[in-house]
Amino acid sequence: MKRYLKPLLKVVAAYFIFGVTWIRFSDKILMFYTNDLNQITNLQTYKGIIFVGISTVIIYITLMNEMMKMKKSDVEKIKANNLVNSLISSTDALIGIKDLSGKYIMLNKNAYEFSGIDDNDLIRNERIKKLFSASQLQSFKKQDLKILKTGEHIKTQISLKGKNSQDQVFLVSKFPIRNELGEIFSIGVVANDVTEKNKYYERLAIEAKVFETLKQGIILIDNNMKIVEINRSMCQILKFKQEKLVGENIQDILSANITIENISNALKKNNGFYEKEIFLKTKKSLVFPAWISINSIKQSEGGPEYYVVIIEDLTEIKQKENKITRLEKIDPLTGLRNQSDFRRYLEQTISYSKLQNYSFALMYIDINNLKFINDSLGYKAGDEIIKVIGKRLKSIRSSYTKLHRMNGDEFAIIILNNEDMTNLRALGQKILDLSKAPVKVGDKEINVTVNLGISVYPEDGEDLETIVQSAQTALRYSKDKEVMGLEFFSRDFRNELDSKFEMTTSLAKAIKKDEFLVHYQPQVNTVTKEIVGVEALVRWEHPKYGIISPMKFIPIAEANGMMHELGMLVLEKSGRQFKKWLDDGYELKKLSINLSSVQFKNEVIVRDILQVLDGIQLPAKFLEVEITESALVSNILEVEDKLLNLKMNGISASIDDFGTGYSSLGYLKSFSVDKLKIDRKFVMDIPDIDDGTIAKMICNLAKTLKMQVVAEGVETQAQYEFMKSIGVEIIQGYYFGKPMPAEELEILMQGSTTKLT
Repeated sequence: MKRYLKPLLKVVAAYFIFGVTWIRFSDKILMFYTNDLNQITNLQTYKGIIFVGISTVIIYITLMNEMMKMKKSDVEKIKANNLVNSLISSTDALIGIKDLSGKYIMLNKNAYEFSGIDDNDLIRNERIKKLFSASQLQSFKKQDLKILKTGEHIKTQISLKGKNSQDQVFLVSKFPIRNELGEIFSIGVVANDVTEKNKYYERLAIEAKVFETLKQGIILIDNNMKIVEINRSMCQILKFKQEKLVGENIQDILSANITIENISNALKKNNGFYEKEIFLKTKKSLVFPAWISINSIKQSEGGPEYYVVIIEDLTEIKQKENKITRLEKIDPLTGLRNQSDFRRYLEQTISYSKLQNYSFALMYIDINNLKFINDSLGYKAGDEIIKVIGKRLKSIRSSYTKLHRMNGDEFAIIILNNEDMTNLRALGQKILDLSKAPVKVGDKEINVTVNLGISVYPEDGEDLETIVQSAQTALRYSKDKEVMGLEFFSRDFRNELDSKFEMTTSLAKAIKKDEFLVHYQPQVNTVTKEIVGVEALVRWEHPKYGIISPMKFIPIAEANGMMHELGMLVLEKSGRQFKKWLDDGYELKKLSINLSSVQFKNEVIVRDILQVLDGIQLPAKFLEVEITESALVSNILEVEDKLLNLKMNGISASIDDFGTGYSSLGYLKSFSVDKLKIDRKFVMDIPDIDDGTIAKMICNLAKTLKMQVVAEGVETQAQYEFMKSIGVEIIQGYYFGKPMPAEELEILMQGSTTKLT
C-alpha cells in the first residue's frame, strides 16, 4: 500500500494544481475572448468538457509516468535480487537472515551444507540452535538486541562444529537490514571460515617471534640494498636501534664488501646459497669474527627479489676456542707448553731447519724416583716437585729454547741455533745444578735428582720420531748409570737397542722352538766334598750368535712378559735331567733353580711349579727355589703366602745373594726360608778381613735361625778353607766346577762317585 501512496499523491497534486489554475484563469480567458454573455454561457459548457479532458490527460500522463518508474524500479530490484542471490550462492561464506525474533528465515547453500539441515529444519529452527552452545546462543541474543536498538554492525569470532564434527573458526559479521523507509525489519549474518587464516597468522606470529628471538642476526634486504627487516639480535650485534636501521642501506651499516653484484655472483657459484667465516667491521668501528650466510628469496614472476643475510657473532665461540686451544697446548700443573704442542713445535722446527740447513738439539729431562715419592708422600708431593722443577727450568729459558712438560716426570727442551756441544753440555750442567737444591714439601725437604738425554738434529735423526727416540735413548742410558748426569746420544746406543729389539723378537721364537740349554754347577758338601746338589743355569743357544749369557736375555724376558714361560721351560728340562740322575743312582739331594722377582709376582707360580713336577714325576722334596732379597720384600704378605705354600708342598727355599739387598732379621723371621747363600762379592776377596767378617756374621746369623749356609763364588783353596772354618755347609764355585752341560757333570760325578778331591 505504501508503495502506491506516492504515485497517488502525485496524481492528486497534479489534479489539484490544474483545477485551481483552471478555476483561477479560465473565466478571465473567456472574457478576454468575448464580452457577450450568451457566448460566455455557451462556452462555459465547453469549458467544463475541456477541463475534464485536460485533467484526464494530465492524470493519465502522471499515472503512466509513475507506473513506468515503478516498473523500472521493479526490474532493477529483480536484477539486484538476482545479483545478490548469485553472490550469496557463489560466496564461500555462510549467510543467513534472521527475523526480529532472532529466528533464521533464510540460509544460503553453504550454510545448508555446513549445518546439514534442510528447509523443514529452517522452519522449525530447533536443529539450527543445536549448532551452538548455550553460552553462544545467549551471546547471540544480546548481539541481536543491540543491533535492533542501535543499528550498529557487530563482528565476532566463534568456533563451530558442522556436520563433519570438526572444529572450525568463523569471523561472524551481523548487520541490520532496513526497508525503503529505513526501518530495521531483519538481521543479516555473514560467517567467513578463518580457520586456516588464523593458523597462518599464528605461524606468522611464531615465525616473527623466532625471527626476533634467534641468537643469529638476520637482515632482509631488497635489490636496492635497503634493509626491509632486521631482528633484535642483529641490532644488538651492530649496536644500533631497530627503528634507525629499517630502510637504511646495508652498506651504510657494514663495512664488509656486500653488494648485489657480489651477492649474486656468490650465490651463482654456490647453487643459490653462500656462507663463509669473515671478520666483520661495522660503521661504529666494531670488528668481530662472524659467520655470514646469504640466501635469495625469489618472488612470483616480475616481483622483487629479496636477500636474507644471516650473521652470527663468533666472538664468544672464538674466545672459547682459544681457551680450549690454550688448554690443549698448556700443561695445567706447570703452565708450560704440553706434549701436544711439543710435537707441533718440533715438527715446525724440523721443517724450518731443513729449509735453512740449521741444527738444533733436543734435551729430555727426567725426575728420578718420582713414583717412589708419590707412593710414599702422596701425589700432591709429587705434583709440588714437578711444579718446582718446572719453575727452575723456566728460569733458564731464552729466546733460543722452548720448554715443554711431557707426560709424568719428564720435561723436554728444544734448543735452537745450536753451534757446538760445549754450550749444550754447559746448559745441561746448569740444569743438573739447579735440580740439586732440596724441594720443600710441607714440613719436609726432599732431595731431587734428574737425568738428561740429548740428541742433535740432523746427526741423531732427521724426523720427529727418530730425533725424539734418540733423546729418550740417551736419557735411558743416563739413568742406567744410576747417578745424576747427562748423556749425549751415540750410534752405539742405537746399535745396542737394535740388538735388544732383535733379541726380543728372537727370544719369543726361541722359547717356542726350545733353543735353550741348561748348564749345571755342582754344590759340594764342605766336609765330605760330595756333590749334594746342582744349580740349574740356563743358556740360550742362538742359531746365529751361538751361546748367549743369561745376563743378556733374562732382563729382556722379564721386561717383555716371557719370564714365566721361560722359567717353566727351564724347570721342566732341568727336572727331567735331575730325575734321570736319581734313577741312575746318583745320590743328589737338591735341584736349585732361580726365581726372579717377576716370576715370583705371578699369581699361578706355585700351581705351575707343582704341575711341572707332577708332569716329570720328580718329588717336590728335591726342588729348591732361590729368591733374591729384593723379590722377598716387594710384597711381604704375598711372598710369605707363596713361600709357605711351597714349603707345605715339600719345596724348600733359599735367599740368593744374601747381604746385597735389604738384609733384615725381621723378614728372615717372617719367611719360610731354609738356606742363606752368601753372595760372591763377600767371598771373592777373602782372606780380606772385612769380607771375612761379613761372611762369618752371615754364617752365625743363619745358624742362629737354624738355616743352612751356602757360599757361592768359591774359586781358591784359601776361600774354601775359610768357609769350612766358619761352618759353611755347602760350597759352590769354580774351585769345584764351573757351570757345565749335563754330560760333563755326569762324567765328573762318575769319576768321583759324587766326591770331589
